[in-house]
Amino acid sequence: MSSDIGFNKDADVGAGTRDSGVSSRWMMAFCAGAFLFFLGLLAHVFGEGGGRVGVLRGLFVPVASAIQLTTLVLLFRPKRVGGTLDLLRRNGILTVALALIMMSTIWSLDPAITLRRAFALLGTTALGLLIYIEVGRANLLRFFAVNLALFVAGSVIVALAIPELGTHPSGVFAGNWRGLVDDKNGVAPIAVVFLLVWLGLRKRGWMATWNILWLAFGILLLFRAGSATGFASFVFGVGVFGMLAVYRRRRLLRPLVVVAAATVCLFAALNYSAIFQQSLQMLDRDATLTGRTAMWQALAPMINDRFWLGSGYGAFWYDPSSYTGFIGSTRWMADMNYAHNAYIDMLLNVGIIGLIIQLIFLFIVCGRLFAGAARNDNVAMTMLVVLLTLLFVGIVDTGALFRANAGLWVMVVAFACYASHCRARSPEGRGPLEESR
Repeated sequence: MSSDIGFNKDADVGAGTRDSGVSSRWMMAFCAGAFLFFLGLLAHVFGEGGGRVGVLRGLFVPVASAIQLTTLVLLFRPKRVGGTLDLLRRNGILTVALALIMMSTIWSLDPAITLRRAFALLGTTALGLLIYIEVGRANLLRFFAVNLALFVAGSVIVALAIPELGTHPSGVFAGNWRGLVDDKNGVAPIAVVFLLVWLGLRKRGWMATWNILWLAFGILLLFRAGSATGFASFVFGVGVFGMLAVYRRRRLLRPLVVVAAATVCLFAALNYSAIFQQSLQMLDRDATLTGRTAMWQALAPMINDRFWLGSGYGAFWYDPSSYTGFIGSTRWMADMNYAHNAYIDMLLNVGIIGLIIQLIFLFIVCGRLFAGAARNDNVAMTMLVVLLTLLFVGIVDTGALFRANAGLWVMVVAFACYASHCRARSPEGRGPLEESR
């Protein structure tokens, strides 16, 4: 019997407090509820958008803080502390990146804001660790698939049944679906991630039974959200999935796949301008990417002012109207709260040093997952596709990378834990596929 999981039985630290990786029902409910909360399940209740304010808007921070504090307490209980410390050791670069973010309080433009948001990031990261430990390695992707499916289905139902909540009621995005969150650009990445997970699990378990229905939900939500970034990232993810599937299953074709991928990258680099313009026409977008490029140019001198260590995590966008750089033609940026580019936001937060550390962590995770995918681990391949797609999304949106209170960052952390236990060979010298026979 072949294995789709591909991990060593004796190395599964993330198997929960029981050997089977099955936690108590209340713990599973907490993990699922917390993940859905940070994914944006109650955004219409706790947030504001589309001209309306949620009835519990002022309670988001207390609720989020309570979830994060509870998560930290659960992680460092005696029966879990060993697994927690082992995961932090295996993901040492992540620990260094988080330590630098906490230290940025010292040189922050607003130390109080940086300290608060850094602790929120720690709590969000801790949730990813807890989910991995409690759900278990073998069930990790299924856990996220189930909750993403519920979120996507709920978003479609809300958009159809309660359009005043589930769609943008007015403005330039009037009629676009936003589902359970407060913005179309917030729901589109979730739909994309769900569809990519669907690709990986479409022939397994409950997903196989209703695979056409779940595909329809995901496609409908992505299409009606009308996000150009969502469409582009979905095409990118499907392309990467196809190439990795061929690479994983056809060993003789691996050199050809590598050459093809390198050729595509080289062609894209040499013809960037033409491809960019053609993509804009296909997506019906202007050359500034809806003002993004103008913002990035205006932010350049502010990045250079604090090039090495940045302005402090989360501090720059807290009150940009007070910065002397936002005057004249760039005054409009004072109304923004992020740079629409994950990597520029990393530079603003923790400078080039922080950006390099964070990218090293993400590339290490990608490398580990790629190694797992090359050994016939379908779960690792699916996780790699999702992570590469989120890296792609980061080019034109803030995305989920090192972002506090973000459900997709919880997934990235859990995927990093999964990747940290990938091994090329078992202790007996057999690969995971051979070991399962």
